[in-house]
Amino acid sequence: MTGCGLAGLAAAALGGLVTLTDRDETLFLLERNARNFAAEHCQDHRPRRSGKMSAAVGTEATCCSPPCARHLDWSEPLELDHPETPFQVILAADCLYSLEGAAALAAVVNALCCEPESAAFGAKVLLSQELRAPEVLESFLEKVIRAFRVSRLPSPPTLEQAAPCVMLYRLQPRCTH
Repeated sequence: MTGCGLAGLAAAALGGLVTLTDRDETLFLLERNARNFAAEHCQDHRPRRSGKMSAAVGTEATCCSPPCARHLDWSEPLELDHPETPFQVILAADCLYSLEGAAALAAVVNALCCEPESAAFGAKVLLSQELRAPEVLESFLEKVIRAFRVSRLPSPPTLEQAAPCVMLYRLQPRCTH
């Protein structure tokens, strides 16, 4: 759910264990971006055990584990390898374009975060979305509201000035451990 992977690469730069996902048509772009990022920013390729994100203040952030790219098409059955450390956060950046896509994304998010055997059971979702068609965002939120506590986050002042139509949401699953 990354497009070109910028949000995920930013999380990797802060020390997160990151898996970038997209459909086959753009997977090559994610793989290239992950390789380029790793070559420039990941000196230590040993996986982190905690899965927590951290960055030292005043120093250049260096990821400990290079991000990987995986196929994920919302319209297909969900098949993600179960990582050693379960996913804790799902970043979804500008993913909603159609009502069909909203329904498919809602189904994937519900499955990832609310099915006990999932690789992301209990993970929170951070969604940023440009408001192109309000009915698409509303449709997505209607489909996740039963399984998640949904909070609209305030936009940082710089974002409000640059892009007043970008909406930020946090989805906390109601089905926790």
